[in-house]
Amino acid sequence: MIIKEADYPFEEYELKMILHNDIPCLLPIQVIIEDGKVEYWYDVTGMQSLEKQFSLAPAGEKELRILLRNLIEMKSAMDDYLLDDGNVLFSADKVYEDRFSGKIRFCYIPGLSRQQPPGLKGLFEDILQHLNHSDPLAVKMGYEMYERCAQSDFVMEDCFACLHIQNQKEKQPRQKIPDSDEVDVSWKDEDLYSGKNILGKF
Repeated sequence: MIIKEADYPFEEYELKMILHNDIPCLLPIQVIIEDGKVEYWYDVTGMQSLEKQFSLAPAGEKELRILLRNLIEMKSAMDDYLLDDGNVLFSADKVYEDRFSGKIRFCYIPGLSRQQPPGLKGLFEDILQHLNHSDPLAVKMGYEMYERCAQSDFVMEDCFACLHIQNQKEKQPRQKIPDSDEVDVSWKDEDLYSGKNILGKF
């Protein structure tokens, strides 16, 4: 995959970080200068974009959970390497899944954040169009994530919150079997001899 016309100003250490480190959840990158213009080449061998994947099969609960887990891992890696996750291009056609490992890989473009991209909101806008609407939990997770992404104070905890959304079906409480000390045994020995109907007490 090649990204052209993305020669944005960036900090020098950013480029060194992504070129010389195997950063989890980021696509391997090479920088090519052609005709005086910078191009970013990403290795997507053995991978498939989410756009392609979801066009073949709608996104269900399983796929959304995989995506959320990898988003959390990616954001954690950004912190570890002092990188800005605002430079990640969150677009379904630029986010890839490794068909062998199942890992999600993201496209990092140095300086992209200065262009004020749509961010995760844009990614989930794409995903909402490919949701499996027969999967109610997937629908709930997708829309919940989209609404959280639309907020300016979106943080990693929002990913965790959506990841732990469960079915809201209430389980029917089991009927409790009374303990022996809860059974009414207030009848006395004399009741046996008086002919009283002690069975009525039960």
